[in-house]
Amino acid sequence: MATKRTLRQNVGRIDHVAFFYSTEEALNDTREKLNTILDLAADDWEEPVDLGAPLNIRTLLCWQAGLELICPAPGHDDDWYGAPLVAARGEGLGMVVFGVADIDEAARRAAAIGLPVMQMLDDSRHPGGHDTVRAGLPFTMGPELEAPFRLIREGLVTPFGGTGLLLGQLEPLDLED
Repeated sequence: MATKRTLRQNVGRIDHVAFFYSTEEALNDTREKLNTILDLAADDWEEPVDLGAPLNIRTLLCWQAGLELICPAPGHDDDWYGAPLVAARGEGLGMVVFGVADIDEAARRAAAIGLPVMQMLDDSRHPGGHDTVRAGLPFTMGPELEAPFRLIREGLVTPFGGTGLLLGQLEPLDLED
């Protein structure tokens, strides 16, 4: 497991970017290349986390660098969340997560200009919680991803500019000064 680190809350700026790969081998190859190019250590990355239906993904995060690598969870080569994206555009950049202070308010602003949130990923510690916007199938992040956060929620905005735009309300437990 990665060493304990202090995370920052990114509001009004990019929180992290997500790259999609069709195989775990391609994901691991990309991680190794990023480690070399960006001078990251193996323990800068969190342990991989598998998220079940409806996503069926394996996600690998480096919070310090703002990177997320995603591939199908084992046994889900054809029915994972990124399959249509990779089929249409190939492997690589899939989504940009933009930090917001209040995801519900940001989702309302997006909907008001015709860009509704298609899917909301919620924090499992707050079932049916404080959010007023429910979009797509109910889905929670799960304890592995939620552990370093007081609250973690993401909302996928309708396809935006040829890529995925996610709103992210990520409130770390230990904020960086």
